[in-house]
Amino acid sequence: LIYKLENTYYILDTKTNSKYASFEIENTNFGDYESTAYATWVLSEIGKKELLHTWPYLKTNLRENILVDRALLLLIANNLGESNSNYVEFLTEMQNNFTGYWDDGNVFNTAFITFALKKDSKSSNSVNSAIEWLEGEQNSNQGSTKFGSWNNDIRDTSMAIYAITSSATTTKFKSNYCGDKIVNGIEE
Repeated sequence: LIYKLENTYYILDTKTNSKYASFEIENTNFGDYESTAYATWVLSEIGKKELLHTWPYLKTNLRENILVDRALLLLIANNLGESNSNYVEFLTEMQNNFTGYWDDGNVFNTAFITFALKKDSKSSNSVNSAIEWLEGEQNSNQGSTKFGSWNNDIRDTSMAIYAITSSATTTKFKSNYCGDKIVNGIEE
């Protein structure tokens, strides 16, 4: 089986001593592009690289105008040890330089892209700018039932909190929560 991706050819080779050969082709996607991208990212995060047959599919079917797709590919590329510079460069170029957000002020997308860029030391200015914008978007009206949220939406709020507090060397904000459910030292 020969598969071509840009200028790279992939060959799956199986030896057999008969006229017929049978081989198994793993799924190259999980339904649609977005589902495949998220599933691939999660599998790469938990170290299940041997289950990933989706990387060529994701790179060749990239949806050009969906910035979260680039962020997902950046995260996957980092986990697979692949080159990520074109994703980083594209995302930093697409950021609104005046406000710090991406995708016309979409909180979830800005937070997700911020999270993805945190692992790249060259992106600290973009990350810090986005975090400042995200903090300004949080509902600060203490008399409101929506106080502390982003858009009164659990998805936006969760991603914004995660992007702001997740640890990375490129941001000035750090979380004092390690995740083991035991409070030690300065942990919250």
